[in-house]
Amino acid sequence: MRKYLWGVVGFIWIWISLGTWAKYPSIKAEGAILIESKTNTILYEKNAHQRLYPASTTKILTALLIEQSLDEKQVITKSQDSVNTVPRDSSHIGLQVGESYTVQEGLYGLMVGSDNFIAHDLAKAAKGSIEAFANWMNAEAKACGALNTHFTNPHGYHDSNHYTTAYDLGKIAQKAFANEKVVKLAGTSDYTFHVKNNNRTLEIYNKNKILREGTPYYNKNVVAAKTGYHSDAKQALVAKAVYGEMELIAVVMKTDSPDQYQDMNKLFKYGAENFKVRGTKGSYQLTNRTASPWAQDMVSMGMERNWMVDKGQNYQQPIAVSELIYMLNAALNPTNRMTLSQVATLTGQTDLKEGNQLKRVQAAALVRGMCEQEGWLQPIQIINPYIPDIERVSAYEKSNIEFMVKRQLLGNKDVDFRPYEYLIWQEAIVMTSRVLK
Repeated sequence: MRKYLWGVVGFIWIWISLGTWAKYPSIKAEGAILIESKTNTILYEKNAHQRLYPASTTKILTALLIEQSLDEKQVITKSQDSVNTVPRDSSHIGLQVGESYTVQEGLYGLMVGSDNFIAHDLAKAAKGSIEAFANWMNAEAKACGALNTHFTNPHGYHDSNHYTTAYDLGKIAQKAFANEKVVKLAGTSDYTFHVKNNNRTLEIYNKNKILREGTPYYNKNVVAAKTGYHSDAKQALVAKAVYGEMELIAVVMKTDSPDQYQDMNKLFKYGAENFKVRGTKGSYQLTNRTASPWAQDMVSMGMERNWMVDKGQNYQQPIAVSELIYMLNAALNPTNRMTLSQVATLTGQTDLKEGNQLKRVQAAALVRGMCEQEGWLQPIQIINPYIPDIERVSAYEKSNIEFMVKRQLLGNKDVDFRPYEYLIWQEAIVMTSRVLK
């Protein structure tokens, strides 16, 4: 007989505490992602693989490539070709054709002033043509892990064939913001730009409010950020924030102003409050604090025993069927490996898909079916439990719920079972650990 893993002796389910910790942030952006960079862990995502337009956040990759390929003292001249090629309504800092500047100055003009004409001339200086530079961008993006991205220019002016995803942009930002020079460029709020051939200076004012003290959106932990906008892309924002040992990369895409700043700060707040990183270079560990106090020990045990793959999961969110199947197989090692079709049969859902979530009453049917199928006969802990909210369920559902509560696998006496709420991660982990014997 396998031994029960009760976690804490005398453990009592405190269901009324659910939902009071670690709620996912409410993000208005159409696409978003939050990544802990040192451990390469996704902490939050929303439509992360949906194709969207990056607008001027494109310049993050442009800056990285230029910084790596051109000497910072090389002189660049604003060309007539840039004026003829780049749309006239593009953002710029006020340079005139024929005025020259160093690559270093150009990078500040690119990242602080978001100048599309500078992007054009820097790209041509690096690769000879915009097409060649775009091909280089696409190759580098792919090397970063951005597999659903295609760039056609170095500045992000709208082109229907110039697209990316929140996930891909996050991977690009991880690479770019690992470069100290790019971080310095992307963390600068104001800059005095020097024109080399006539000693003229231009004051560049970064409109990025997350970097500007005195605005309601300023975040002192943000070390680098780049905005983007055009009418098809709407507002986009990419940023890096540092909280102790933790380095967070966040992307929000396709939203209205000032939601991009509010969304970004919500993501960073969520990451900082619920996760922590410890370790030394090359050996960092992420601590996930999203579980409720009563579940934390068993969640930690489940993580140690690899019951789940995603270490950045919010343990108070509904668990997908595919993840539940993985957990049950990893933890319980049933005689017959659990499959999607078996789960569908035991829960009575003929159209069940891997991405679906189970309601608690369905989880009760699943676990009871598994226990009976595998001969796991847990001793009854509670005789004739009173469960307030199951009077309207079917006799079959009531029997399954009582099976779970009597054995303290899920739910407790005198407490609502909440049969039609979705099973969440921490409940699934604790339930699984209690099935073990």
